Amino acid sequence: MKNLLILLFFFIICGCEDNIPVSDDRMIIPDDSYRYFRVTYPTIDNKTPYFIVRTSDSLLLEIIENELSKPLGERFKHINGTIVRGNGDYNYDWSWRFEDNTWTIAEVSIELCDGNPFYIEENLDYYINNINGNYCPWGSQIDREMYPGEIIE
Repeated sequence: MKNLLILLFFFIICGCEDNIPVSDDRMIIPDDSYRYFRVTYPTIDNKTPYFIVRTSDSLLLEIIENELSKPLGERFKHINGTIVRGNGDYNYDWSWRFEDNTWTIAEVSIELCDGNPFYIEENLDYYINNINGNYCPWGSQIDREMYPGEIIE
């Protein structure tokens, strides 16, 4: 009986760690040479989908850090770059992602590449085959940085 109580105590203590296992339907931000950012896109029906981008470009990181230092209401730059097929094991809600180090944040872009993430998902072939994967969602904002080990909800 004493051994059973010790074993039970051991399982209770081990089960109270801060390292909560991630279920299969969620992923975590990898610990690699990239920095990851969440990009939001408000929609008319008050849904705010987001997608995740990553970069290791030092000039772009300076621009992003400057943008993130501003209050959200004063951030007017949107993402602009090339999307490719596949979620890259980090943009898991979508079947596309921005190609690493080929995107920037811009103040102005042409309308042809605008669209919300749901539209891109439904029309991915068109964007990749007809406009070379160029995507520039005007309403998007880099919301925040995401850190290694952070759970992507």
